This record gives sequence, C-alpha cells and structure tokens, in this order.
Amino acid sequence: MTVPRSMKKVARKLFIVWLGFYATVSQAQSPTISSWEAKADTLYKSEKFGEAEIWYSKILSEARKKGEEIPYTVLYKRGVCYFSTEQFDKAEADLNVFVQANPSSFQGRILRGLIYQALENPDGQLKDVNAAIQLQGNNPNLLRWRGGLYLQREEYDSAKHDLLIVRQFGDDPEVEMNLGMAYFNTHKPDSAFLSINRSIELNATNLSVYLYGATFSLQEERYEQALQYLKLGQRIDPQNPSIQFYKGISLIELKREKEGCSCLGKAFVAGMDEAGDYLQQYCWNLED
Repeated sequence: MTVPRSMKKVARKLFIVWLGFYATVSQAQSPTISSWEAKADTLYKSEKFGEAEIWYSKILSEARKKGEEIPYTVLYKRGVCYFSTEQFDKAEADLNVFVQANPSSFQGRILRGLIYQALENPDGQLKDVNAAIQLQGNNPNLLRWRGGLYLQREEYDSAKHDLLIVRQFGDDPEVEMNLGMAYFNTHKPDSAFLSINRSIELNATNLSVYLYGATFSLQEERYEQALQYLKLGQRIDPQNPSIQFYKGISLIELKREKEGCSCLGKAFVAGMDEAGDYLQQYCWNLED
C-alpha cells in the first residue's frame, strides 16, 4: 500500500524549522567576499533563492580561483537555494560535498534527506534521517519521517515502533492512520481498526482513512463493515471511483449483485480498469 502524500510533506515542514543555523555562520574572509555574502544572505532570508544562488556561486568560484578552502557554510546555503528552486541534482552535489566534510551537521543531514526525497531516493533519505536521529535523539518529527519511510519500504514492524513513540507526544490523525497500516500488515487487524477509527475521530475529513478501513475490511471479509467505511467516505467525495469500486465488491460478496454491478460500472466508466474484471465475472451475464 502507498503512503499518503501528506506524510511526504512532513520533511518540508522540518526544513523550515531547522534551516537557520548556517545562514548566519561564516568563515573569516576578505571584505569583498564578506559584502558578497551579506548581499546573498539578505536575498536568501527574503527567499529570493535564485538571486542568492548567483552570489553564493560567485563566492565559491572566487575561492576556487584563489586556491582557498571551500567555504562550507556558503556551499550549504547554495544547496538550500538549489533545493528551493527545484534544481535537485545540483543541490545533491553541493550537499554531498558538505556532508562529507561535516558528517555531524544536523542541518546538512536534514537538507540532504529532503533532496533525496525530491529525487525519490528512499534509501538515501533513510540514511540521513537515521544520522539525524543519532545526532538529536528521538525527535517526534524525525521519527514520523522515518516511520513513513519504513512504510514505503514495507518494513512494518520498524514503522510501528517509530509511530508508537510519536503517538506518545500527542494525538495525530495521520499517525493513527499509518499505525493502522503498520498493524494490519503485521497481522493485527483488530489493532489496525482501532487506529483507523481513532484517526477518523481526530479528523473525519480525510478520505484516505475511510479507503484504508474499507480495504482492510474487505481483506478480512468484513463486508458490512467495509460498506460502513465507504458510506462515511461518500460524504466527502460521493463520486469517488475507488469508493464505487470497493462498494461494488462488498455488495457482490453480500450477494447484492445488481447494486454491486451498478457501482462497478460507475467505477469502470470513471477509469478504474480493474473494475472490468469484476464486471466480466459477476455482471455481464446477470439477468435483469
């Protein structure tokens, strides 16, 4: 099962919180270079990242020409600029150099983890998130991030371990939903449904949690229960094709073929090709 898109937003929120340190730290440098960096930092803090990157690149180029040591704080800030302007390959190149020289940099690990997220490299993300956790301990935001990565990797016991720690810091509907996924995939369906229901109590407007509840119910052959989740989900999105698809399967399993086939037909017309197999098997020869 896929991890909800909202889980992927967590790291960007972390980035905003943990960014600032290297924006104000600098190595000793000439007055000219200092003025360039001050100008770049002003643009950086104003989130004019494209303009700031030009000045940071100028500083780095000047250091190379003079054979000086790389000003790593400038390299980091240019990496931020590249990341913020979605030049992820360039951002990765800068952060690889930065992290190699500063392996204990918390900010560097977070930023490179975000870059790996953008580049869809979960292994790289996990490496840097693990390093950040070692540096800062059981930060709930980091554990939430890592828990999401474990879900993507289908390492459900590890995901459950992290998410149960995060739960101790307060109620969170997304944590409960993801715990439901972890519980279900570690063969604990009753605990999964408790987490799904708790997620609904905390946020009744998230369609994904109803779909998870329905699919878990179908796999457990709890068809009436699946219909209850889908009925609640329809209040949010009445025409949702996934709801029609799962509703159709549930109704057919309950021997309510005509209703089920009607739902499957709607799902198929809406573009869910997998509904076609059920229509062929259960509906095409159905008598009026």
